[in-house]
Amino acid sequence: MKKNIMLLLFCMLFVTLAYSLKEKVQDYSLDVKIGQMLMFGFRGTDVKEEWVQLVHKQITENNLGGILVINYNIKNPNQTDSLMSYLHSAQSEFPVLFAIDQEGGFVQRLSKKKGFKGFPSAQQVADSLSIKQAFETYKQLARECKQYGFNYILAPVVDVNVNPNSPAIGAIQRSYSKDPRVVTTYADAFIKAIESEGLISCIKHFPGHGSATNDSHQGLTDVSESWQAYELDPYRDLIKTKRVKSIMSSHIFNNKVDSLYPASLSEKHILGTLRKELNFQGVVITDDLQMGAINNYYSLEEIVLQAIKSGSDLLVFSQYFNPNEHLPEEVIAIIKKGIQRGEITEERINESFRRIQRMKKE
Repeated sequence: MKKNIMLLLFCMLFVTLAYSLKEKVQDYSLDVKIGQMLMFGFRGTDVKEEWVQLVHKQITENNLGGILVINYNIKNPNQTDSLMSYLHSAQSEFPVLFAIDQEGGFVQRLSKKKGFKGFPSAQQVADSLSIKQAFETYKQLARECKQYGFNYILAPVVDVNVNPNSPAIGAIQRSYSKDPRVVTTYADAFIKAIESEGLISCIKHFPGHGSATNDSHQGLTDVSESWQAYELDPYRDLIKTKRVKSIMSSHIFNNKVDSLYPASLSEKHILGTLRKELNFQGVVITDDLQMGAINNYYSLEEIVLQAIKSGSDLLVFSQYFNPNEHLPEEVIAIIKKGIQRGEITEERINESFRRIQRMKKE
């Protein structure tokens, strides 16, 4: 089976290299362009399950630009190989992003307890490994991800360890250091390792989750009094390397920057700080838009439209919270109605479509 997945990966690479946009973005239907902006998770582990088959169909119909695989989708190596082979067999007009959170430590979907290799946390890496050793470790991590059909690793974390007790970051060893220079150096090694295996990386969680005193998965995460300006340093320095292809925004709320929206929904954070100040021209991907930090305070319609207004390109719905197999269709309908009402423009969709396809080509 592993030979099958590797063959599919080679085919996917060929398609990606040969793939080119039509002469005009306008030649694609609006539904197709919107679909490329959506990354969804799903429930299920077996190819015979109804939701898994629905995802296969949605890929074929160009309704999804990316698939997110979560812990509950993975049972063991053989099952994962079978599941991913099946998803890769879906015929799409575009290369599909098969994403996985594989940081090492607490956050790794391909974990040792499920029969995979298992890798150390960011804190363990920085405390015990040289940069060269870190690169070799992360190269093995990326190679295992590729072996099982993943082409988009949602890592490294570049949050600075401002608050060692931060429940979503410092407390579970997801930060390399309290020193932004150390964070930048080890994160760069991770990015290089991912690139060396032909995969795409994603640094996170912009503009910095390391000072938070609570977890954005559960509710409001206000860093207005704790966030530090140097938390932007890893982003600024890594963007300058030209290796950063995508950045994930977080749901942290900082009323000193935006008194209405958290970073993931904020034009001031994304268009202002990230695009204009830090000059990032790559893909901006949201953190899970079903997390309590925003889902408890805004309607689905406002979340979707505001994420696009903010400058985000890939909208992520993990289906971990409030799973709904028909949510992709609902989100597409919301975006189309938003365009019809003039709240967002088709040209704004085109901008994200171009960035996503450029990243997929690379």
